[in-house]
Amino acid sequence: MNLLTVTLSQTIYDFGRTGSLVSQSRWAFELEKSRESEIYQETIRAAETDYFNLLSSQHQVLADKENLADAEEQLARAKYRFNAGTGIILDVTRAQVNVESDKLQLIRDKDAARSIGIDLAEVMG
Repeated sequence: MNLLTVTLSQTIYDFGRTGSLVSQSRWAFELEKSRESEIYQETIRAAETDYFNLLSSQHQVLADKENLADAEEQLARAKYRFNAGTGIILDVTRAQVNVESDKLQLIRDKDAARSIGIDLAEVMG
């Protein structure tokens, strides 16, 4: 004789286990929402910072170009005075050093602006 028996059981009281799991899930959800908001705010701050740094470095490049033009003008004047016999070779040498120094600074600031532009592109995705 083959008897088939089926048994059903249901827990009437689980001593608060289900309630605590629900509460734990709610807190985990709130934590993730908070983390998402924090990441969002950090991304915005980083983008704003990089944007203003980029503007600053671009203005610095413009200023360096003007400095280089001024230094080249001073070099031309020093050469003219030297050729006219009223200047000394030291003025010409000093003006050449200033021109080369300004060229180097322009290269450095262009590179910094490019680097900041890349950082901004990275942050913005």
